[in-house]
Amino acid sequence: MANQKFEAGVIPGGLREQQDIELLICYLLSSVGTELSREMLYESISPQGLANYFGIGQALSALIANGNVLQRVTDGTEMLSISEQSRVAVAQIETSLPYSVREKALSAALLLLSRARSAKQTQVELDHRPNGSVLVTCTVREGEQIMMQVSVLVADELQALTVKENFLADPSLVYSGVLALLAGKPEILREQMEQL
Repeated sequence: MANQKFEAGVIPGGLREQQDIELLICYLLSSVGTELSREMLYESISPQGLANYFGIGQALSALIANGNVLQRVTDGTEMLSISEQSRVAVAQIETSLPYSVREKALSAALLLLSRARSAKQTQVELDHRPNGSVLVTCTVREGEQIMMQVSVLVADELQALTVKENFLADPSLVYSGVLALLAGKPEILREQMEQL
């Protein structure tokens, strides 16, 4: 019975053994090339069904205790990185993890990192109007300089949240699409739409 709580939510082919989960955590921290917050680490593994939330916590605690994973707090957020000794060891044994597990976890981690970086360069403001409509203003920055700012009036909160999520999912696509239209290069926009 006790083992079942560590298997809940794990897909077939996912990881159940603490040693395997530890290896996956080290693989992710080694592969992304930067620190991950504890939240990003969990979101890279658990929602994909690659390991159970409790199993991840147990494995991470062991890795921190033995010095394989380093932690520091930045702006109130716990950031995790892999020790150099562990990075070398992971490079030698990472292939013992199933390829599909490594790819799913790494793709999720890179997507989360991309969104976090985009969030620092983008901003979405919602201005609720008395008639129920919402003015959504999407901004792309390069440092302190505004590169693009687009406002659109939508009918309601649901549409506003949809616009916000779609913009934040890929602000560079919106930026390049608007730029292509304004520059009179609709063929660039067509190419982007075909790739979607």
